[in-house]
Amino acid sequence: LLVIFRSGDALMRRLTGADGEARVGGIPPGSWMITVDEDSLPAGLRPDRTQWSLEVAPGEKALLEIALAPERRSLRMQPPLAVR
Repeated sequence: LLVIFRSGDALMRRLTGADGEARVGGIPPGSWMITVDEDSLPAGLRPDRTQWSLEVAPGEKALLEIALAPERRSLRMQPPLAVR
């Protein structure tokens, strides 16, 4: 999963590891917007939201959990085929 961090002109991208974590070290304090690249989502899963905001204070460690849930799909039943 590709996670994108933006704050003003600063832009960072990180791929999650096998454990599902994306770590970013040494980011400047301030307001950050976090999004996920929808093209990198595992098949059949979607995040509960499209973006998250995070305030980071000087020297602070922050944790953001992004929940992925199964994509809801509509099913339509077809009438049975006639046998000839």
